[in-house]
Amino acid sequence: MFEKTSSTESFDYWFDWAAFICLVAGVFFVIAIARSNLGVYNSDEAIAGLMAREVLDGKFEAFFWSQDYGGTVAVFLLALVTFVFGADLAMRLTPSIELMLIALLSFLLFRRIVPTSLARLGGGLTMCASAAWIWSVSRPMLFYNSTLIAGLLLLILATNTTSKPRIRETAWVGLVAGIGWWTSPQSLIFLGASAMFIDRRLLATTKKIVVLLLSFILGSLPWWWSNIETGFDSIIKRPPGQGTPLNHLHTQFVTGFPVISGLREPFTLKWIPLSLISLSLVVILGISYFRRGTRGSRLRHLPSVGLSFFVAFTAVIPTGWFVGGGRYYVFAVPFLIMGLLLLFDNARRYRIGQLISLCFVFLVIFNTARSLSAVKEHQFGPTNLDEVSGSLQKSSVQHVYGNYWSMYVMALEDQRLKVSPFSTDRNSNWSQSVRNSSRVAYVFWLPHSAESQKLAVLEPALESVTKVERSVVGDYVILIPESNVPPEDLDLAGSQ
Repeated sequence: MFEKTSSTESFDYWFDWAAFICLVAGVFFVIAIARSNLGVYNSDEAIAGLMAREVLDGKFEAFFWSQDYGGTVAVFLLALVTFVFGADLAMRLTPSIELMLIALLSFLLFRRIVPTSLARLGGGLTMCASAAWIWSVSRPMLFYNSTLIAGLLLLILATNTTSKPRIRETAWVGLVAGIGWWTSPQSLIFLGASAMFIDRRLLATTKKIVVLLLSFILGSLPWWWSNIETGFDSIIKRPPGQGTPLNHLHTQFVTGFPVISGLREPFTLKWIPLSLISLSLVVILGISYFRRGTRGSRLRHLPSVGLSFFVAFTAVIPTGWFVGGGRYYVFAVPFLIMGLLLLFDNARRYRIGQLISLCFVFLVIFNTARSLSAVKEHQFGPTNLDEVSGSLQKSSVQHVYGNYWSMYVMALEDQRLKVSPFSTDRNSNWSQSVRNSSRVAYVFWLPHSAESQKLAVLEPALESVTKVERSVVGDYVILIPESNVPPEDLDLAGSQ
């Protein structure tokens, strides 16, 4: 299909430069996100900060609040960075450290499959693969980054064939697999792929198998400890779901994969016309690759196997209907990049293939920049909370009702506060404390349409049962009732 060239040296040289440009672009994207509305924290991320504060106070929980499927491995790194640099900087710096670690581990894994220059490019692409990807991994968002780190490290350890494995290598595989299992059920994607390609010498004797199992239990010990106490809530309790596996497959290929691969904008879900050029280039490279055949190490099948596990897993889990701005699909990205690198490895034997590969990389960078610019005004959490905190402090209020997406951010801003959201209650002890308090406030962040709608219904209902002091602070409305009437005791239907 392509005219073969006798040397790939110039290709390697230009791809080293492309990798460097990807790295620089990725750093720029992370900074741009942090400085735009996209970088404003929401309650999912604030919970990580609140739990890091608890770790520094000597309190440890195996799972994120009310999420018995999400292990708190990442909280320890966040707590360490908080201790050194303070909470504000830690919330920015920690995910950046995790992203660089993801890029490094990706490079080490890719090097098992493709030449080093291409592995470097793969590490660079990990810094800027798409707008949805870079937004998701550059935020302190619960367990996503830690699951990626554990999964990549597991694949590296399990596929190490460079030396004769000793028993400690087997122990490391089990330990990292256990940590991954504790961190998130999505680790099963990496566990499955690792099991398919694991160096059999790691399991050559009964002793090694026993060591593997014991080290797995050690790595996942917080999971076992918590679940023995709770009656295995991690298995029995299931997050809310909707649709069938077929519906989930439809969501994957119409929304999820197009968003995480940059074919559609995150949040708006608009299709990006320019991305069709990138897709066409991939098709051309793919035709060339499959016409030549897939000869080589069996690890070259890792991308297809990993993506197959991802597709199957996401089809059957309850949350398979949900894309979440792309964050539920970050676990597929290392396998997608790996597949691209195999296409580039084949293409570098041909002059036109070299050119197509380089064009694709720069289209990825441009497309990510364009998508981030298009969605930069999207904001998922509140701002100017210091003004609200000051107003609550003047009113001697330390207990607050409000919308989920605002409440825990408010508590992160002001350590005095205990909060209780209208829904998605993550800390039942706090909610009970709010209901037991004699002085409370209802706080509404008006730019969030759901909160302004809730205010319109809740305020007259509250005024019908008690006197209410109303104040406006910037974009916020604060209602301080004379008596504590929880939202579940209000006749919201009657006030409409």
